[in-house]
Amino acid sequence: MADPHTRKRETTALAEAMSELQQAQGIIVTRNEEEQIPVFSGKIDVVPAWRFLLNHSA
Repeated sequence: MADPHTRKRETTALAEAMSELQQAQGIIVTRNEEEQIPVFSGKIDVVPAWRFLLNHSA
């Protein structure tokens, strides 16, 4: 997500999918980055893998 081209590619694709599927929240899992990105259809949470796994494990 530090590379501007990667960031734009990932957030644009996810925002379009969120809009098409009428979802207000999306998640991008990263190695160690964390932030919230507002998009036209809602927000994208960028979370590190370890946090994602802690919050979404069985």
